[in-house]
Amino acid sequence: MVYHAILGLLRDGRPRHGYDLIVEYRNRSGRPVNPGNFYRECSKLATQKLVAPDANPPDADPRRLPYRITAAGCRDFDAWLLEPKPSQSALDNWTIFADMLPRGERLRVLDA
Repeated sequence: MVYHAILGLLRDGRPRHGYDLIVEYRNRSGRPVNPGNFYRECSKLATQKLVAPDANPPDADPRRLPYRITAAGCRDFDAWLLEPKPSQSALDNWTIFADMLPRGERLRVLDA
């Protein structure tokens, strides 16, 4: 269930590679994550055109492919953030990004 977490971590528009995303997810959530699942999900999101590979800086490790969120990925994440699904794992991920919503919207979603 890291689909929306990856989109949320990239939502600020900065490109980041899988390892950076994993570290940021662990820091935000306090939960462990299986790196293999995370990298697979990045590949799936790229296939679905929700994220796109970005240029690697010249001095960067060529094995670390940075990703950038696409306009479609932004729309998908924003829609999910406004209407999270009631499953526990979706709610757990939603709380990581709840601060991205204006206070009124955040309270509306929490009340629902």
